[in-house]
Amino acid sequence: MDLTYRRYADADADDLVAFLAGDAWPFHGSAVVDPEQARQWAAEGRFDNAETRSFWIDGGGEALGLVRLMDLGDSTPVFDLRIRSRYRGRGIGATH
Repeated sequence: MDLTYRRYADADADDLVAFLAGDAWPFHGSAVVDPEQARQWAAEGRFDNAETRSFWIDGGGEALGLVRLMDLGDSTPVFDLRIRSRYRGRGIGATH
């Protein structure tokens, strides 16, 4: 599957809420995200600001995941990777 990466924009907030609230995230602090919490995070700019950039992982016309790069001004930035459950284990987040 060919993957492309598309930068998250504020106009994507509704898609972000649906993405975060519509799946389980067992490798994160909260496995279930409340839609209102996700909406608040988007409004606060947690997915795109001076220190953070987020990108949709697109494949086959669908957002398969989201990668968020944080602390970009620091010498040791970190990332958050979320892959929809039905696409996990298929090598989407693997390094090649």
